[in-house]
Amino acid sequence: MTFELQSLFERRLVPGDLAIYHSDKPWTPKMRGLLDKMIIELAQTFGWRIYLSELVQRQIARWHNSKEKLHLIKQLGEAVYLAAQVAHEEAQLPVTDPELRALKPQAVSELRRLLRQSRAVFNQYRNRRPSDQEVREWFRKTIKTSPKSFPFWSRNIPSLLQYAERRARVQQIALGGIPPARLFDEWGADIYHLSPKTFRRSVSGLPKLPA
Repeated sequence: MTFELQSLFERRLVPGDLAIYHSDKPWTPKMRGLLDKMIIELAQTFGWRIYLSELVQRQIARWHNSKEKLHLIKQLGEAVYLAAQVAHEEAQLPVTDPELRALKPQAVSELRRLLRQSRAVFNQYRNRRPSDQEVREWFRKTIKTSPKSFPFWSRNIPSLLQYAERRARVQQIALGGIPPARLFDEWGADIYHLSPKTFRRSVSGLPKLPA
């Protein structure tokens, strides 16, 4: 969880702040504010799992020791509560992350490469069909051992495997039965508890990130 949060945080930093992040210099208030905002935003998706991150634990400790930051503890709790409501289909998550629009082409391209490999592997199973567990483990291992080939999905392995676990057509995915762009939409729809069509339209309506 900490690795995923750090990767997402680095991608949101401007070059100057990114240089500070990789140095021994103290963080700017802007950087700390960005991290605070990102933690609360991601808690809506990760739910209680957000607390497993040591990075989040350190931030909560800072919030607890600052009277001006106490409201962030309340907001984090509300975000986790919303995630639980979504899990029980009592609420829907708003699609507000502009990175989804900017990174969709990259994510789809990586899926196309991943599915090309999975077809080559699982089409060789002539005498028996691979189990769902075998397919999910292959996806996990392939992505984890090739982060440079799958940078987007290496940061989103848990949600991708969670989506695959809930699907009855995981073998169809492995054999390339679902187009990459549609697979991305179904993955996002699974996270936000929306229909693929609604998720796709929501992503298309997000503002473009500055170049």
